Amino acid sequence: MNTNLLFLKTAPVKLFFLAAIPGAVSMLASSLYGLLDGIFVGNILGETAFAALLSGFIWLRFQRELKSKDET
Repeated sequence: MNTNLLFLKTAPVKLFFLAAIPGAVSMLASSLYGLLDGIFVGNILGETAFAALLSGFIWLRFQRELKSKDET
């Protein structure tokens, strides 16, 4: 579909939900993955591995934020 036509003929509320629902679903999937991964690592591999997993996740998130600020 032509994007110009989509923005001209579609109501703003519908456009909002067309954009918001895929983002919300992907955030939910990412959060569930992190939760299940944390449960698996914490219960099976132990608390040291869980701490290593979380510290790595925090470091990657920090790097991503720095990169996004550099691009703007």
